Amino acid sequence: EREEVVVDVHPTWAPLGAARFRELCEAQFFVGCRFFRVVPGFVCQWGLGEPRDNDAWEQLADEPRLQSNLRGTLSFANSGPHTRGTQVFVNYDDALSLDDRDFVPFAEVVEGMEALDGVFSGYGEEPDQGRIRSEGNGYLRSEFPQLSFIDSVEILEPEVDESAPPPEAAMWSPRVDRFTGKPYVEHIHTGERRDAPPESTAPAPSAQPGDGITPRVG
Repeated sequence: EREEVVVDVHPTWAPLGAARFRELCEAQFFVGCRFFRVVPGFVCQWGLGEPRDNDAWEQLADEPRLQSNLRGTLSFANSGPHTRGTQVFVNYDDALSLDDRDFVPFAEVVEGMEALDGVFSGYGEEPDQGRIRSEGNGYLRSEFPQLSFIDSVEILEPEVDESAPPPEAAMWSPRVDRFTGKPYVEHIHTGERRDAPPESTAPAPSAQPGDGITPRVG
């Protein structure tokens, strides 16, 4: 039975981990990957595919942990410092004991956690990771045929609310006083004028509309 899981990735939690996860998704690396380590009440782990694919990814440097390993969060597995690669696990329960062992959450499940709860767990930790690395999914299909696996991966970009008002900064247009040459900003609706913030870059006083110069606001 096919079920859908939606994951929200948080680059602010772990920028390196978040970027690697996106790269793996873009490369469709996870498609066909089996959930080869499933421990109810603890973790569900995946991220080993065919040997040539496993070896194509460099290991990531460590980064600070800013979020706890709570139920539904995703972290990269590791075997020591600077060894994160392609293996990912989702926490079935709050696993605060992992917080002091360099397991850094970078995402969380926002839909479909019940589907992950239902992943086949009958083999526990029996599958040998060494053989998965060297033999790939052929080994798992042959000796652990009931393992659940990932059928497809799709990246969902955040939706932009076109009806939402623009941010306050976008309501102020950079200008230059034609007499003094001093930069200022003008509200696009009310016409209110204010001194330009220090980081603003305004066109030179000689520039007139139509000269092809676009003001930049830092």
